[in-house]
Amino acid sequence: MRQSLSRLASAAAQGGLRPKPTALLPPIPLYRRLLRAHRKHLPADMRVLGDEYIKAEFRAHRNIDNPAHLVSLIPAYRPTATGPLSAS
Repeated sequence: MRQSLSRLASAAAQGGLRPKPTALLPPIPLYRRLLRAHRKHLPADMRVLGDEYIKAEFRAHRNIDNPAHLVSLIPAYRPTATGPLSAS
């Protein structure tokens, strides 16, 4: 019992109890993963609309001067890319 308490205390001191942040996907793999998710999970009419929207968003952020804008774009799409899409 005492050994587990010391391990817990050392893990807390080293920041081991905090959840690990999920890695940000670089823009191109994120773009590809989103298009693949659309292809797999969306009906054809919704897929066309979603693909056009994704392409327009990524084109708008292609030549930006401030990297903070790109950093704000990637987490916005990460849940869509990592989680299942529902076709309902």
